[in-house]
Amino acid sequence: MKWPTRKFLLKWIAPPMALFLAVGLGWGVWRWATYPKAPDPKSSNFETMFNFVSGKDFDRMFESDRRQYVLAMVEKLRQKPFEELVALGMKRDPNYRVVGKKIRGMDDHEQIESAFLSLFLDKFYEMPEAKRTVYLMTFVTLQNSKLDEHPERMGLPSTDRFKRDMTRFISRMSPKIQAKTGQFLIDLRRQREVLGFPEYIQRTPDQAGS
Repeated sequence: MKWPTRKFLLKWIAPPMALFLAVGLGWGVWRWATYPKAPDPKSSNFETMFNFVSGKDFDRMFESDRRQYVLAMVEKLRQKPFEELVALGMKRDPNYRVVGKKIRGMDDHEQIESAFLSLFLDKFYEMPEAKRTVYLMTFVTLQNSKLDEHPERMGLPSTDRFKRDMTRFISRMSPKIQAKTGQFLIDLRRQREVLGFPEYIQRTPDQAGS
C-alpha cells in the first residue's frame, strides 16, 4: 500500500482541515462572546436569579449550566424563613409557571425537584412544633376546600394519579428525603384526623392499622 505523499496531504487534506478548525474556533469565540451573562449566584439574591431564569437568555445556556444555576437559586431560598417560602408559593406570578415549565423540560429535572423538596422539608422541620402545627392546619384546610369534588381546582391531581406520581417521585429520592417526606405525610394525615377531614389518599387495608 502506497501512503499519500506530503505534497498530496498539503494540497488536498490540509485546506479542509484548516477550514474546519477555523470555523470551529470562530464558533467558539462567537459562543464565548455572546454567551449569556447570568447574575453571579454569590452576590445575587433569589429574586434577581429567578428573573434571569424566567427570561430568554437563560434558555441559551448549556443545559449543564442551567441545571447548576437553578440549583444555586434553590440554595438562595435557604436564607429565607419558612413563612417567606409559603408566601412565595402563594404569589400569583405568571413567571412561576414559566420557570416550572423550563425545569420540567430539563433531562435531569428530578434532581432540581428533589432540591426544592429537600429545602421545603428542612425549613419546615426547623420551626418549633407549635408553628408546624399551625401550618399543617392551614395546609389541611386549604387542601380540603372543594377537594373531594374538584381536586384540579387546588392544583392537585386525581387521587389515583397522585398515588402513582408520588410513589414514583419519592422512590428516586435519597433515603434522607424519603424519611422526611414520610414524616411530613404522617403529620399531615394526623392533622386531617384531628380536624375530622377524610384522608386525601385512602390507605389500603394493610396500611389502615399503621
